Amino acid sequence: MRERTVVRSGWLNIACQLVFVALLFAFGSATPIPLRGVPRTAVLALLVLFPSILWTGFFYLQDRREPEPSRDVLIAFAAGMASASLVALPAEAHVFQIRDWMYGSVALLAVGSTLVRGALVSLLFYGTLRYGFAPSPEFDEPVDGLVYGAFVGSGFGAIQSLAYLVAHPQFTVFVIGYTASVNVLFYASIGALIGHFVGRAKFVPGAGWR
Repeated sequence: MRERTVVRSGWLNIACQLVFVALLFAFGSATPIPLRGVPRTAVLALLVLFPSILWTGFFYLQDRREPEPSRDVLIAFAAGMASASLVALPAEAHVFQIRDWMYGSVALLAVGSTLVRGALVSLLFYGTLRYGFAPSPEFDEPVDGLVYGAFVGSGFGAIQSLAYLVAHPQFTVFVIGYTASVNVLFYASIGALIGHFVGRAKFVPGAGWR
């Protein structure tokens, strides 16, 4: 029952984000943010955080019968932000240097997206959920993995979006909102999926961590 409720809330969240993007298109389809420096970054942060709050809010509210402690889900969101800013972005830029080669061809894009970025993101999400949240006594049923995973993924997507948008000052308000919504939706979905398997591994007999 709770799994079905989470799925319904996800579809409702997608609809709300589509409305958000449509409004940005109506009022900012050709307008970049007329700011520079710290003020522009602050506006970007607000536009990025809106879909993040919308997504995680639905997951948290639909779990209201047995909600996770607000402190724990905020820590999960912060853990996702930290994994992006402290590990993923530096590794992509300085270890794998994917921007120098990933967009050279379709084949390189596939390799970079799956074997580098995809593998790194999945590993970070799994490690965060498996060793950071699964041992907690508050992680007491399989669906909790979905909730924690969505928060981790949303935090990760917020930082990824902000870093990308800061580097592209020519983007219009609509493109900024669209990019943030898609990134948060994508990473939150991946986090929820990995959280689902972490929850199964902990509670479903015979599932196993492997």
